[in-house]
Amino acid sequence: MADLAMGAVTKLLGAIGNEALVLGRVKGDVQFIKEEMESINSFLLRLARTAPGGVGGPEDEQVRTWMKQVRDLAHDCSNCIDLYLQHGDPAVHRAARGGLWRYLWRVSWFLQGVVAKHKAVNTLGELKERARAVSERRSRYDVKVPDEVGAGPTAAGRRPSQAAAAFAPTEEDDDDGGQSQATSLPGRSGRRRRALDEYCGQKLSSWLDLQLQPQQSMLPSSIAFVAPNADSSGDLARQVLDQRVKGKHFDRSVWINLPEVHSEDDLPLLTSEILCYILQSCELQATSDGAEKKKKQQQQNTDTISAAFSYRCDAMHKTWDMVEKSHAAGRIEEIKSKIEPIEKDWSKNKSDKLLAMLCQALKLSMGWPDWGMSVSREQMIEEAAFMLQCHMEAVDDELPIILHRTQYQGILQKVFPASNKAQEAIASSAPAVVVFSDELIKEIKEIAHSIRQLLPKPQLPEDDSDSKEQAATPPTDGETGTGITSKDVTTVADIEEAESRLYEIGGLMENELFIKGIVDRISKYLAYERTLIVLQDDKNFVSNWLETINALGLVGCSPGSAVIVTTKNNSIQRAKELCCPPGEPVTYSLVGLYYDMVLQLMRERKNNNKQKQDDGISYDHETLHAILDRCDPHEFAMRVFVHDLYTNPDRSNEDLINLLGKLDSVGASSSSSSSIANTIMIKFCYNNLPRDYMTCLLHLAIFPQGHSIRRSTAVGRWVTEGLITKQDWPSAVHHAERCFDALIDTCLVQPDGVGDTGKTKSCIVDDLAYEFITKKARKEHFLDARLSHDWARHFSVFSEIRLGASIGIQNFVRKIYKNAPQLPLIKGLDLEGCKWFKKNHYLKNICNSILLLRYLSLRGTDVTCLPREINNLRELEILDIRETQVVASDTRDVLLLKLKRLLAGTSSDDDKCSSTVLIPSRIEKMVDMEVLSNVMASQRGAELKGIKYLCRLRKLGVVIQDKDDHHEKLLTVISDLKDTIQSLSITIHPTITKTEGTAPHPGNKQLSLRQNVEDCLLRRSKSLESLSIKGETHRVDDLLPFFTQNATRLAKVTLNRTQLSQERLNKFADLSKLRCVRLQHKAYTSPKLTFNKEKFQHLRCLLIDDLQTTDTIDFEDGAAPELEKMALSSTSIKYLNGAGGLPKLKELELKGNKFLLSLLEDDKAAAHTDDQLCTATTNSLLAFRKEEFKHLELLLIDAQLDTDIIFEDGAAPELWKIILLNLENISSLHGVSHLPRLSELELKGNNKIILLSLLEQKNTDLVSKVTLHGTKVKKDDLQVLAKKQNMHCLVLLDESYEDEDSQLSFKKDEFPMLKLLIVNCRAIENISFTDGAAPKLQKITWTFNHMDSLSGIENLPKLKRLVFIGDYIPYQVMDDIKAHPTHIVLTHRAARQQQDDEDHDDTSSSFFSCFSKNCVGRC
Repeated sequence: MADLAMGAVTKLLGAIGNEALVLGRVKGDVQFIKEEMESINSFLLRLARTAPGGVGGPEDEQVRTWMKQVRDLAHDCSNCIDLYLQHGDPAVHRAARGGLWRYLWRVSWFLQGVVAKHKAVNTLGELKERARAVSERRSRYDVKVPDEVGAGPTAAGRRPSQAAAAFAPTEEDDDDGGQSQATSLPGRSGRRRRALDEYCGQKLSSWLDLQLQPQQSMLPSSIAFVAPNADSSGDLARQVLDQRVKGKHFDRSVWINLPEVHSEDDLPLLTSEILCYILQSCELQATSDGAEKKKKQQQQNTDTISAAFSYRCDAMHKTWDMVEKSHAAGRIEEIKSKIEPIEKDWSKNKSDKLLAMLCQALKLSMGWPDWGMSVSREQMIEEAAFMLQCHMEAVDDELPIILHRTQYQGILQKVFPASNKAQEAIASSAPAVVVFSDELIKEIKEIAHSIRQLLPKPQLPEDDSDSKEQAATPPTDGETGTGITSKDVTTVADIEEAESRLYEIGGLMENELFIKGIVDRISKYLAYERTLIVLQDDKNFVSNWLETINALGLVGCSPGSAVIVTTKNNSIQRAKELCCPPGEPVTYSLVGLYYDMVLQLMRERKNNNKQKQDDGISYDHETLHAILDRCDPHEFAMRVFVHDLYTNPDRSNEDLINLLGKLDSVGASSSSSSSIANTIMIKFCYNNLPRDYMTCLLHLAIFPQGHSIRRSTAVGRWVTEGLITKQDWPSAVHHAERCFDALIDTCLVQPDGVGDTGKTKSCIVDDLAYEFITKKARKEHFLDARLSHDWARHFSVFSEIRLGASIGIQNFVRKIYKNAPQLPLIKGLDLEGCKWFKKNHYLKNICNSILLLRYLSLRGTDVTCLPREINNLRELEILDIRETQVVASDTRDVLLLKLKRLLAGTSSDDDKCSSTVLIPSRIEKMVDMEVLSNVMASQRGAELKGIKYLCRLRKLGVVIQDKDDHHEKLLTVISDLKDTIQSLSITIHPTITKTEGTAPHPGNKQLSLRQNVEDCLLRRSKSLESLSIKGETHRVDDLLPFFTQNATRLAKVTLNRTQLSQERLNKFADLSKLRCVRLQHKAYTSPKLTFNKEKFQHLRCLLIDDLQTTDTIDFEDGAAPELEKMALSSTSIKYLNGAGGLPKLKELELKGNKFLLSLLEDDKAAAHTDDQLCTATTNSLLAFRKEEFKHLELLLIDAQLDTDIIFEDGAAPELWKIILLNLENISSLHGVSHLPRLSELELKGNNKIILLSLLEQKNTDLVSKVTLHGTKVKKDDLQVLAKKQNMHCLVLLDESYEDEDSQLSFKKDEFPMLKLLIVNCRAIENISFTDGAAPKLQKITWTFNHMDSLSGIENLPKLKRLVFIGDYIPYQVMDDIKAHPTHIVLTHRAARQQQDDEDHDDTSSSFFSCFSKNCVGRC
């Protein structure tokens, strides 16, 4: 409430400040009101900073009531001042008169001014007393600001300026043309959110690609695949790998399901046991009957476990036999006999001292000379491991098992652990392991053996201790070179400890020999092979993973080999322990998906902060994961949280801790509170919005649920209704545009329509967010209970209109004078779509009554004329008469000095442009105009000159005649406004006079035009971003240079009937910021359209409509490298050459092209030799070749000819959605099984053969969403879809389904993964679910004319939401919903006619109309 009151007061202060000079004798009262409002505004600002819930938070009821009174007072004061100034402004009366009245206007102005002043004196006197009473009431009822200490430093308690700063645009944002920042959010696609399969597939694919790069470590890499909600993590991993990582080739793969081969009673699971299971799998794969034998064993789990146990015991016995033949114990005894005291204080660490004794004993045992101790402990470990290896292998017989050097090093590091400081130093330095080649090791062994034979063996008596001490005399300091004092520091205890350590070495060595023996057997199958090893560990059998991964590193697989451990354990810590080298696991869950988005966002933000030399805020990863985990399984809450972190980089860790505390306190993840997590997250996001953004979001509650809200409508109403509190119009519009984008970024509002350049054109409020803002708007008195929600969108907020659902807006307009007290409060009137103007004087009544109207939309109405009284709306800022039949001359006399936007015309391409209106004759007086859309110049075109005085004009859409006079005036206007015009649309009509025809005059006409506009050509537009030229003219050579040369900001070009040649089109080819080109009817006339090499370097969108003279489009190599979308509609194009080689093409739409034969000219010739691919030479052949369309994601084909579609293996590997219209014309469809990413199908048309063959193809098992329209499938046909294991969403549109009983039945075991069902088919009146059908279904949206029954919903344990769009819901269905064990959110919207109140009159109305309003309830 604080934000609403503050906005009203701020607006009033602005009005008083701007008009203080003309207030006359009422200035004293206004000054008192101004001072009171300034004090109140300061109080509101402080209240907003310190309220417990932040701006708009849960204030005290006394505060809330008082703020409502302040808001109403501010609106009344503003209206009074506006009326007074309107009647007293001489400019209005002087401009509105013509003829004789231009001399008599002062009389009328004086008389009206006297009356207005008299009314203003009385009204302002009353308002002054109200202002004094409001201030006294605050003191009387102790309305005060809460203590600031209670506010805390959380995001909710942040000052509005801080919240606004989080959404403040940067300088770079000004160049995006208003495009939403949400497009750059990590993990977010403009078309869809990443599915789990795609997310996990991308993560695994990227990780596997990383393994192909050179690695420093000899160990194989491993990663954890966590699937907490899956029945079998291994099966899910296999599905993801097979479907999403199909291109990653492995020579060998080994899959081990540990719970199937290992008993739970035999834990812990040892590394040697895992190796035995891998060996068993390798041997089974090597034998011809191994696979069949394994399949039979898997039929019974006990047989598999017993067979694996038997094999494991046999393998271990054989390996132990080989270990015994290695005689490791005897070799260790030889070393033990050489243990002697060390006389050097090499290290104070006892472990290092014992290690030095071992090195000395090894040298003596090998007979090597003493070259002194190593300086560092790491070097000593390496030398000791080398000597130990040489000693163990220095035998005459060939050893059955030979350990690797790294194994010896590992043994020594375990037996002789480093001190804590040393361990930290080793961990920080992490030196690379030195590995000698086999040839070098063999050579060193031979040299050592020769030296040992040549050296004399010492002959010392056993009991002669003196001789023994003499032999052990330590060398001098100079001999060692270490600079350490020499003394005997070795005790008897040290010798005994060293001997015990040797026994420990012996035990570890036997274990390592045992592991190496199994590894050697595995190496026979996997050595020098790129191998993928997958271990399924759903019951947490794996314990010592580091030892296991070290053992697998000895197998000797080729680089690029990998190990994946699948588990159902959702512990992040355990999953990270399975990742080697350390990294993030891949989690197949919504939590993992959004956690990965958060981490990616943090990485990008960290990189940006480094560039800015700013440390920024670092969030605690465990807190982030815990928040997402509490939100599970509510995806909407997770999505809002991630978007909030994206839009609010200043969120503190304390904010997140408080949020986590709220989620924990209410048990948000419990099934009994299905919407609590969503509500908490919406509040978390909402409370951090800037004050203006909060108000604008609440304003969207006036629209019906699910209503598509145009960007222009929302922005226009926010500004005109005073919700954006900026002093000047351009700043308010810019702020409103940013607000619209920011609300899209929060994810509370979803984009509904996206323009060609990526800018969001319309939006829909999410259902959950709509429920929240509706309750909030009612609580804040934003929605008036006296105004039915059915009609709320037609009026501005705070209008205090009393209008019930049964009365209708037509009756309101008819009896508008009965609402006289409320009329000054109406700032906006949106009558779009109303069809009752044609034979009535309603518009005249509006113009005579609602004098303070600022926004008037008549779009799509049946209004045919604008009355002269339209000029009474002197405060009008936006007038929208698009898609109407208003007579063109009706706008000639329009004079509205405050008008900012005049919107006319239609979106059709009709040459007659029947709805175009004339430019107002006194347009030069409307200096605040910023948008002038689809207005037509008169025959003489004199009013064109007046446009140049509109110094704030940003968008101009003008219709002119094809004659020099019009062209010269228009170019002069554009050159004069070169710094302001951003969007320009020119429609050229043929000249209707006989003296100036459209035929080109030989030389004179063109020269005349070029000479007359020579000065204009030197003053080209600098700000132009969008250009549209429509119409046939021979003056195109004069126009194009004017717009194309030095057009540094031109991003979008639309051409229609311009008849360009290839040479003329190339004038646009080098524009640096050109993003979108649309060629429409006769825009291009050459038979071949060529995009030359290195041209159109920045083009992203190419749209071609209704080109009938061009049959070939050719893309040369290197042309249009950034092109992402291409759409061909209703053209005569036969061949589309080079499109497959476009490196970034993502969307391809082929609609209504009656002559399109192939994507390459030589495809048809190739088709003649392959009867399997194309049986009829007259067919259209759309062949997607191998290695082409590498980044294509969406394909739409509206077949007009009999069409054969072929996907070769390797073509379109990223294609995830196919839309096939006119399915009847699809003759054949091959190769869909070659599309690894295909997940969505949309099919329209009745062709069951193609439909069923398509759905039965192998790769369509990956499809998660199917949309059917006009397919007329039967009950049995749906069985093909019912068997799809990955089907998450099913959409049945009109005529998609046929059944004699109008029954749609879901039977047991059908649609096992279905989560969303959308039905909009009139043939379906009954839906039933048997026990076991669609067990994971969460939401049903059903649009119906008649509903008989919805039975069996008690068999849907996961059902959360029901959306019904229709008139009547049977009582039985409502009872079933209430009896459901979970709390189902029910949304019921009535199926309205085009206009509900069309037949209402003065005395009667439909009795049932009061029941047609929307209801959103919880059962």
